[in-house]
Amino acid sequence: MSTRALLCGDHDAVAAEGSDLDIVEVPGLCFQPELIGAEAESADRLVLGLWPGKYSPGLVQSELRSAGFDPFGVPLVDLREADGDSERLGVYLAAAVARAEAFSGSRPEQSKSVFPSEVSRRDLLRFPRPEYVAAPLIEVENCAAAGGCRACAEICPQTAYQWTAGRIEYDKSICEPCGLCVTTCPTGAITHPVATGSQVAAQIEAIVETERSTPGIVYGCRRASEPLTSKGWYQVELPCAAMATPQWLLAPLLMGAGAVVARPCSEAGCDLRHDEVVFRNVDYCRRLLAAAGTDADRVSTALAEVVPGPWQPAGLSEPFNPGSAPDILIAVAAAAGATDLTVDEHPASPTAEVVIDPEACTGCTVCAQVCPTGALAHAQFDGYLEISFDAAACTACGQCVPRCPEIRNNAIELVRRTDLGLIQAGRTVQYQEETLSCERCGLPIAPAPMMKKIESLLGPEQHGVLSVIESLCLECRGAR
Repeated sequence: MSTRALLCGDHDAVAAEGSDLDIVEVPGLCFQPELIGAEAESADRLVLGLWPGKYSPGLVQSELRSAGFDPFGVPLVDLREADGDSERLGVYLAAAVARAEAFSGSRPEQSKSVFPSEVSRRDLLRFPRPEYVAAPLIEVENCAAAGGCRACAEICPQTAYQWTAGRIEYDKSICEPCGLCVTTCPTGAITHPVATGSQVAAQIEAIVETERSTPGIVYGCRRASEPLTSKGWYQVELPCAAMATPQWLLAPLLMGAGAVVARPCSEAGCDLRHDEVVFRNVDYCRRLLAAAGTDADRVSTALAEVVPGPWQPAGLSEPFNPGSAPDILIAVAAAAGATDLTVDEHPASPTAEVVIDPEACTGCTVCAQVCPTGALAHAQFDGYLEISFDAAACTACGQCVPRCPEIRNNAIELVRRTDLGLIQAGRTVQYQEETLSCERCGLPIAPAPMMKKIESLLGPEQHGVLSVIESLCLECRGAR
């Protein structure tokens, strides 16, 4: 398949060695987006290099549709960030092509129209066109809302998500797509058409392979008004830099990048202002790197003058998937030569430890039933009920704690901490109690602590009812 890059103006850009990229310089393209159709003819994929402020996003998207392209699948390269350097521009183009190749398509419901707040004098003479911004989509078949998960509703700054009777209602009209829901969803059920893990991974791989020296990766907001022109540093655009979880911040280091920066909204000129999330995620990564005995400055919110040399690439598969944190932490420890890796309780920790108090837990298993990743599980055998926990499967979503009926008694606690030993230990039993069995059929009725709880609720005057509940299962009670 052929890929063509259309650049506004004259540029001495050279395609990366071995690339099939066809570069076409089109003077006046920013002001005349109608040229796209003729110049893009016979191309399977397209990349545009434009000057922000000199073109109308809505008109460009309209012309792309007319030419048969999905606008969300056509990456836009900010020509200011090349800073007149042809080699730097070549790296950005290679990265844009990789992102275009990883684009898997979009649906109509993933499009949100936004009218520009400022219009140029040239655009005043034209019919105003809205810009279509990519919005999230919930893949219902992967959503764990039926089991009680509401992680997206709890993280959304605009309250665009609401949990109602086992399902998530999404209001696109009030959503300011920032991507926080995408990287927070423990099952990966929420997708964003222009910021998928595969797109980000492909773009970073292309930067590492194309840049002659070790590159630094900068996560920047789509709304950023200030370009990134620092030598050696390359921006990977996200709906918002706050979308970059600790896994996303650490993964580029294992792919050959020397350092990673999450650009705060306030610095980049993004109006979402999620700086608190950015600083929290970066702080966790810095503590983790320090605990591993390596340079904490490899992850930061500020660019260094010189990008440090790379680690040995870890060869991770799909490092940007929701459950990638354990593999990334193990790889970081290996790269740093650390045999043990622990970070005390931290709000941004992508892993956690679930602790169940056997004195307060009644064995109802609600925590295991609502766990969206299966980190908590329950099983009954030989007259006992067990609740087990696997730290390697836990995404620290915290959905188990508020659903616990005994939350007032602190029956369950989720501690957001990183412990490599716990991750590698596998599944461990957190709770074990004897289960009362049916006198008639032998099937389990309920754990003994739960029966004590029921006894305290019924009171002594309901002794007859209690004796039936304790001796017969639900089916045998009906038969009786």
